[in-house]
Amino acid sequence: MTAQVFAYKNALGINFYDHEKDEVSPAIINNWQEPGQLGCVADMRQVEFTQEAIDLLKTVESSKDAIGGLMLFKSNHTDKEEDQDAPTFAWMGPPRGMFILDEGSLDVGHKDYDASLLDSITPTDITVPPEFITVVEEALAAGDYS
Repeated sequence: MTAQVFAYKNALGINFYDHEKDEVSPAIINNWQEPGQLGCVADMRQVEFTQEAIDLLKTVESSKDAIGGLMLFKSNHTDKEEDQDAPTFAWMGPPRGMFILDEGSLDVGHKDYDASLLDSITPTDITVPPEFITVVEEALAAGDYS
């Protein structure tokens, strides 16, 4: 299962779940369903990002909070040497989600949000799912964001 992050009209799409196989991507390194978990944490080296998603994530602003809706940081998630200071992407919510990142809602990053971690990512061409486009277009038409 491929872990994907894509964007469409200032909406960030996150898909780490395969409905057909009822399977979550192994890129997720925490047990997101365990009590006390607020979202998902993923090893960025196992995630495909579109250029649009990278550009949008670079607009996210840090907040003063230790956790945020979106987080980019280095993590030592195993004892393996190659996993020391591994680039890590985390978000509040389940393995499949959407974040609207328009003006006025960009301060969703945690206090240590490190957008420079995106500089080492090679963008991937991903077809944005039609159902995601529909949801975004409906939100725009309803005036939910601009």
